[in-house]
Amino acid sequence: MRGRRKPCAARLQEEGRHAVSKISRTVSMKIAIKDRKRCNISAVRKKLKTDSQSEEGS
Repeated sequence: MRGRRKPCAARLQEEGRHAVSKISRTVSMKIAIKDRKRCNISAVRKKLKTDSQSEEGS
């Protein structure tokens, strides 16, 4: 006896759910990368500022 397959509507709903989770995961990853870049830029600016101040002092 063959395994019973899910009705088409249920299968489509599951695929839709997977697609939504994939999209939301991608979006959250992009946001995290943007945040990380922003943090890195501020850290780099701060480092440059402290480096230039230490050069002026010496």
